[in-house]
Amino acid sequence: MAQLSAWMGAGVVAAGMSAALIAGADTASAETGSDASGASASASAERGDDTPGETDGTDSSPQDVADGADAEDAADSDDEVEAEGPAEPEEQDEAPELSDADDDDGASSLDGGDAATDSPSDEAAPVDDEVSEPVIVDEAPAVVPEAGPTEGSVDEQSPVADTAAQPLTVVDSPASQRVSRTLDAPAALAAPPTRTLQDVFQSLMMEIIGAAVRFVSGPPVVPPGSKVTVRTSRLEIEDGRYVRADWYYPKGTETPERLIYLQHGYLGIGPMYSYTAAWLAERTNSIVVAPTLSSNRYVRDGFWLGDDQVYRATAALLLGDRDALTASAVAAGLAKRYGADAALPDRFTLVGHSLGAGVAAGAAGYYAEAVIAAGATNHLAGIITLDGAPPGAVLAEALDKLDGLGDYIPVLELGAPRDGETRRVDEALNGHRPGHFNGVVLDGGEHLDAMQGGSRLIQFVSYLYQGFPTEQNKSAAQTLIAGWIDDIFAGRVDSSTGACEGDGCTGIYGDPGQAVSVGTPKGPATGVVIGTPAAPARTEFHPLSVSALISTRSSALRLTITG
Repeated sequence: MAQLSAWMGAGVVAAGMSAALIAGADTASAETGSDASGASASASAERGDDTPGETDGTDSSPQDVADGADAEDAADSDDEVEAEGPAEPEEQDEAPELSDADDDDGASSLDGGDAATDSPSDEAAPVDDEVSEPVIVDEAPAVVPEAGPTEGSVDEQSPVADTAAQPLTVVDSPASQRVSRTLDAPAALAAPPTRTLQDVFQSLMMEIIGAAVRFVSGPPVVPPGSKVTVRTSRLEIEDGRYVRADWYYPKGTETPERLIYLQHGYLGIGPMYSYTAAWLAERTNSIVVAPTLSSNRYVRDGFWLGDDQVYRATAALLLGDRDALTASAVAAGLAKRYGADAALPDRFTLVGHSLGAGVAAGAAGYYAEAVIAAGATNHLAGIITLDGAPPGAVLAEALDKLDGLGDYIPVLELGAPRDGETRRVDEALNGHRPGHFNGVVLDGGEHLDAMQGGSRLIQFVSYLYQGFPTEQNKSAAQTLIAGWIDDIFAGRVDSSTGACEGDGCTGIYGDPGQAVSVGTPKGPATGVVIGTPAAPARTEFHPLSVSALISTRSSALRLTITG
């Protein structure tokens, strides 16, 4: 027991240190990740393979999945991570337990939220959902405790190639949109250089930090009194690679018609945004999915939060029949909540915090490219960036691609002031959409205004490093985001102004440079609309000269005056 306490204490300390890096390292990572959407992909190709003992934190091979399924079949636990707030304890199920075989490298991912199982008696969704975030250890594969998606819900015959260097394609048919995941192989592949000892050490440190954050964050939970249900499953983000995904279902028996894809920032994980996700699900009546991606930039294949491969893979998830996304939702209880015939909503909005804004923007760009190339139907409703820090020109390039869709896709930013720094998101938005409503910067705002979850320790240490958001700004962040998303889905945003026009608007808008106020339970929060106010038209009086007056008179009078 003493040894267990020591490990737990070490985990708490490590998590506290790592959580403190989330805000500052997030922006720094975005500054150095890449100068364009494809730069980070080429950089990742130069890293080569990891040495034994280095973990990825995101990958999972089919064999690992099979082994994990065997381990979970032997476990007997109540399966639901279903939270509806302490106000109604009779509806609250027990938190799931993780298998001791989560990590073979000793950096156990004991976050408690990586597992969620369905009851075997659930006829609508006969799946074994107990899930843990897959982890790969070179030359010693980790056990992944998950039985996999519902049989038949994923098209196992659809090959998936590396998306780092090939275009996405879509085939549109009257019956459905399908993603062609067969990609052309690159003409030539250069042999990657040997990894240095420093690369290996840095990668190992990143994995330890990630494990500590997962341990302390715990499972995703909803705010007290919330009627939203949250459950966890695996998401096959690309062929053979599984990541954790937290699904939030709003109250009701009717399947929502809106989907929000919420991406965390650098060194963050999905559960750290659980309160924000639950609020969005409830306030906008949307299904919200929050995947957890690796923040390890030194991972052996370069597949991490700031890499172009992730942008392409995320876009592929949202194209066509979306089999992988649907399988993850079903494993997280979609059919159980809304019925056996329930399907994911077609229309979706991308939301990304800090470096996660790069995923939202990059994925939107590749999504637009594929839809345009195939002449398919666009289902992207809009994009929200939360104090975004997308790498290089990712956002600017995405805005160019979105213009080709023909539909106006609102892209709005909820930001915080940056002393002495240029806000890259503002530059991109104002440059592409001058005079439009492009979002709001909160007065006295902090980088983590919108990152709200159920782990008080993670929140406290993060705030301690970055700055404590005011209660007004935390509440205003949720109000602004939800209002904008609601108007975006409802199609109430005017393409000529970027703001909601007419009756029924739920969001708060203004002209560039205008001050805005948001009412909250803790008092009003204020902010400024992104952009420079238009110079007012001025009328100046210029008296006419004597010669001008003379020219308007008769010749005789002119001669008399001039002599």
